Amino acid sequence: MTNHTLQNAGVRSPADASLRASAFRPFYFLGALYAPLLVAAWLGAYLGLWNLPTGEVPLKLQHGHEFIFGFAAAIIAGIVLTALPSWAGTEEIRGGRLMLLVALWLA
Repeated sequence: MTNHTLQNAGVRSPADASLRASAFRPFYFLGALYAPLLVAAWLGAYLGLWNLPTGEVPLKLQHGHEFIFGFAAAIIAGIVLTALPSWAGTEEIRGGRLMLLVALWLA
């Protein structure tokens, strides 16, 4: 099958499988990387191996705070940015605009 035939059949080419192709891809990927790193950092601080800059938040609550605003926010952003365009009948955010949103989450 040629690439043109694949597009007509609804099959995407391998080039469309990048992180920039759909919003769920970078947010799910980074969320999945962030969660175990967060657990390891928190567990090390909880066991007294190192200190985390927790500010006014007690260490036991810091884990929940980071889980909600870090990991869960990435997964929810991926879901909403992927599903909302189909619900609203608009175009999905891709490419450079998507990478800007990912950079904002990383910041």
